Amino acid sequence: MKYICKNKILKNILLIFLIFLSTTFIFPQDFYWETPQKISNSKSYFLTSAGNNCIFWQDIEKSKNTNSGKIWISGTIYDESTNQWKKLSKIAGPYLFTGDIPNIISAAKNKNNVIALAIQNESNKITVITTSDNGENFVFTDINQNLFSVVAPKIYTLSNNGFILFATQGENDKFNLIYTLTNGTIYTKTIVVESLL
Repeated sequence: MKYICKNKILKNILLIFLIFLSTTFIFPQDFYWETPQKISNSKSYFLTSAGNNCIFWQDIEKSKNTNSGKIWISGTIYDESTNQWKKLSKIAGPYLFTGDIPNIISAAKNKNNVIALAIQNESNKITVITTSDNGENFVFTDINQNLFSVVAPKIYTLSNNGFILFATQGENDKFNLIYTLTNGTIYTKTIVVESLL
């Protein structure tokens, strides 16, 4: 009987030891990170991604002794043919701001490698920028909302490779969620914005 108890205790200790030993191999102890590299030489804010191989951000130029400044949109796209990151400096802007630095950019990329950026341009205007050649050329389309202000544009990819753009619109002391769609992969000047509420 004593022999059976000792045998069970030894088996349990061995089992615990094996479990402990196996978890050290399952979870890596060290991760390899390359040396960080600077991708922007200015004050940069609000990084956004449009997929695994392209990122965009806001470069800020604050005015001296004031609470205002300019926002430029910059980015970088990984070119698989050269295995290099291509920097896109100040592809849009300047957009003026006063007060706190606002987040004015949203990005998406569809299966056809068309990248779309939605940018809060003015209080009643959103600018959509698209590129289908990894940032070699850009098409700019303005979406105007006349007298009503629009804020917080967010752009997403649709299953048909088009894009949908959401924003919040202020009208007569209330807010509406509004949206607009593309008919294909590139925005056109005939976009209609409708109220969801």
